[in-house]
Amino acid sequence: MKIRLSSALCRLFVLSLTVVSFGLLSLGVGVAPASAANNGLYSVFPATPSGSNPRVWFNYLVNPGTVIKDSVTVTNQTPQSIAFKLYPVDAINAQGGGFAFNPPQAPLRTVGAWVQLSDLEFTLPPHSLANVPFTMRVPQGETPGDYAGGIVLSPVYPAVERRGAFTFNVYNNVGTRIYLRVAGPLHPSLSITKLSIGTSGFAGLLGGPVSSTVTYTVTNTGNEILNPTAKLSVSPLVGSATEVPPKIYSSLLPHNSVTATYKFPSKEAFLRFSANLTLITGAAKDTNTAGSATAWVVPWLLILIILILIALLWLWRRRRRKAEEGPEEGEGGPSGTEAEAAESETAASGSTEELVKNATPAR
Repeated sequence: MKIRLSSALCRLFVLSLTVVSFGLLSLGVGVAPASAANNGLYSVFPATPSGSNPRVWFNYLVNPGTVIKDSVTVTNQTPQSIAFKLYPVDAINAQGGGFAFNPPQAPLRTVGAWVQLSDLEFTLPPHSLANVPFTMRVPQGETPGDYAGGIVLSPVYPAVERRGAFTFNVYNNVGTRIYLRVAGPLHPSLSITKLSIGTSGFAGLLGGPVSSTVTYTVTNTGNEILNPTAKLSVSPLVGSATEVPPKIYSSLLPHNSVTATYKFPSKEAFLRFSANLTLITGAAKDTNTAGSATAWVVPWLLILIILILIALLWLWRRRRRKAEEGPEEGEGGPSGTEAEAAESETAASGSTEELVKNATPAR
C-alpha cells in the first residue's frame, strides 16, 4: 500500500530519524557501513504499529521455530518516482570495527536467509511511503545466541558518476538493522587471535631510538554481541610505557573479528619492546582477556664496531709487548753452541799470540 506524503511530513521523517547512508560501487568490492537509514532522498526503517513508539531498528527475543510477522517502511522524499528493490542480508563487522551489511551477492546463512519479503521490487511515487510486510522464520533447533542482519533498500537504476576517463554506477543504498536473540545460555568470550609488534629505524642498529608498529585482531568467540574495550600499551625494557586511549568496539558480532594497527614514534628500546593488550568484554558477566608480544631491538652495527675496536686494541697491545721483550731465542744472532765455539777460538788465538811474543830466540 502506498500513501501520499506532504512535503512537511517528509521533512518530519527526515528530522526524526538517526541516519547514515552507504554506497556500493558496481565496480568495487568490500563492505559498506550500515545504519538505520535515510540518505536525504529515500529511507527504510521499521514500521510503527498503531499506538507504539517508533523503532530505530528491529529487535527480537525468540525461541527456535518462532515465526515473526512485521513490516518495514520505505519513503521516497524526492519529487520524482523511484523504482526500488528490497533484499535481506546478513550482518558482519567491518575489518576495523563497526556494524556492516554483507554485499547483495554474499550467501545468506542466518537472518538474511530467514527473512522473506512480500515485495522485492516496486515503484514509489514522489513524496510517498509504503509499508512492506515480511516474515521471518527461525529454524527449529537453532543454537542460542545473538544474530544480526538487515533489510536493504536500493534503487533499481544506479546513479552515474564520472571520475576522469572512468564511469561508475553508484548505488546509494540504505539499510535497517535486525537484531535477533535465540533464547538460551549466553557465553560471552573474546580471543586475541593476532598480536604482533615490529620495529623500524636505522638508529636501532646503533642502539638509538626506533619506531614501532603494533597490530592486533580481536575475535568474538562467544554467542553474544559484545562491546569490548581494548587497552593497549607499549613499553621498553627500561623506562615508562606508552598507553593508547582505550578503544571501544561497538556491536562486535559472534564469530566476527576486528583488526587495529597503531604506530608509535621514535623511542629508546633498550634492547626490547613489549606490547600489552587487555580486553574487557563489556558483557553482564565481564571477563578480561590479555596478551603480549615482544620485539627485540639488537644494535648489531654497534656490536660489530665494538668487536672491531676490541680486536684492534688486542693486536696493538700484543705488538707493544713484543717490542718491550726484545727478540726471541733463535732470532737476531747465533745460537748458544755457535757462540761458545767462537769464544773458544778467540781465546786460543790470543794464547798463541802471547806465546810468540814471549818466546826467546835460541843462541
